[in-house]
Parts: sequence; C-alpha cells; structure tokens
Amino acid sequence: MQQLLTVKNKSLKMSPSGIITLPVSARRCLGMKKATSELVYLQVKDKQILFSNSGKGAKVKVSPKGNITLADEAKRVLDESKERHYWLEINDTSHSVVLHPF
Repeated sequence: MQQLLTVKNKSLKMSPSGIITLPVSARRCLGMKKATSELVYLQVKDKQILFSNSGKGAKVKVSPKGNITLADEAKRVLDESKERHYWLEINDTSHSVVLHPF
C-alpha cells in the first residue's frame, strides 16, 4: 500500500471566494466516507496548509464533494501564489494532507 502520494495537477485551484476541492484520494486519506460531509482540522505552517482528521487547529467542514471554504489565513497563503494554484501531499500513514501553493 502506498503511504505517500503527491498530486500535482494544474486544475487544482482556489476560487476567488476561497473555495478549494480535495480529490477523492485526499478525502479517503482523511477518513471520509462516500457521500458524507466531515469536519477536519486545518493548520497553516510555513506557507503550507495542513489538513488532518485529528489534532490541533481550526475545524472546517468538507462537503460530500470535497469542497472546503478556507479561512482568512489559509486563503491568504494561496492568494500569494501565482494564480491560486496548489498541489497536494497525501500521507496515508499519518492521515494528513498538506496543501502547497505552486
């Protein structure tokens, strides 16, 4: 079983209103079940946005389709990047997803 997955896809982009979409692999890593919404923890560290299913940080809701509305600090990280694109690092061992701006 693969433990670390990197998703670099230019279609991953934050909307102007601050909404991002997590792909199925990221939602599965966070322990989400199909067609249900979940609360996950969000932290911003060193220009990276970390999502985990347990731990510290602010709780944010992930819709059944994987949409998340980012808070001000996390939104600011992606606003500073070129065209609001991001890539993901998915870790199945720690059940965490790290979002990096391009």
